Amino acid sequence: MRLAVLIVSLVTLAACAPKLTFVTTKTLHGDEFFNRSTHLFLGIIEDQVFPFYPLFRLPGDDSRSWRILRRRIKVEAVLKGFEPRPYIYLYEIFLTGGKSGDWNFTPSGERYLIPACVEDGVYHVSADFWRSIFPVQSGRHSRLPLDDSRPMSERIALLEYWPGPDHDRSFPPWNQRFSLPDFPWRDVKLLRGLLRNPEAAIRTQACVALVRLQLAQDECLSQIPREALNEGIIQSPEEQIAANRRFEQRAQQDWQYNLDYPRPNGELGMLRIFTTISNPTLRAHFCQEFTRHFPDDPDHGCPADHSPPATIVTEAGDVPLNGPWPAP
Repeated sequence: MRLAVLIVSLVTLAACAPKLTFVTTKTLHGDEFFNRSTHLFLGIIEDQVFPFYPLFRLPGDDSRSWRILRRRIKVEAVLKGFEPRPYIYLYEIFLTGGKSGDWNFTPSGERYLIPACVEDGVYHVSADFWRSIFPVQSGRHSRLPLDDSRPMSERIALLEYWPGPDHDRSFPPWNQRFSLPDFPWRDVKLLRGLLRNPEAAIRTQACVALVRLQLAQDECLSQIPREALNEGIIQSPEEQIAANRRFEQRAQQDWQYNLDYPRPNGELGMLRIFTTISNPTLRAHFCQEFTRHFPDDPDHGCPADHSPPATIVTEAGDVPLNGPWPAP
């Protein structure tokens, strides 16, 4: 009798999956995704398992390929909400069948930024399946740059440029997931700031990211040994460098296009880029053009005989870097 009760109890516990509402990022736009999150964690995924929930079914799924995935997270920082425990469990409705695209592929042992909601007494990732758990290559942090008055997407974009302890070897990444306002101007200034970082690996990766933009922002090539670029994530350095030279060749046409067809929000990110082009003759020309068209705008790379502007990320956001990298 006791054995039967025990078996029934175990089966009941296994069958009782947390009641989770399936939500995907396909239905959320802009910062709606972050606004619906009650918590935001920075932490390490330690393990991931599919608990035994035989009665779980996603409505409308005849293939039974959707299951509940549970991740164990070592919490390094609580960036939104309150959670005193050093570890949490995070649940997601996960597709186990064939898939492609930008889904929540999350190898264990790596650091992630995790937006979550409390649902049925557990933490549920704020959006299932499609990318909603974000790799963090910049290292350990106790907070985000800026404050709650700024969009969450902007704060996370800055986090990607903020070197902290235990950062990845591939920091800074060359393919940021979140774009800063006035892209690519603010990104280029941040990468130029990282060119002054004391760590040679960070300087190399910053140069790789600048070269890969293919916007002739590649004066760093004179500082970085070619063999170091080959060891980075840049593929075929010669092709990338040639692409930067082609940008110089069509620079006047691209300038005119960006002048004639400004972005809907009025940002001048691409036009500012021309004032830091690596060709000194072209840079002087575009400095003259920019200051003629926008005489009251102080944010540019002029005069052309000065070093291009550089910034670094602090708690206050991206701030000018005047001189060497600050001492820790």
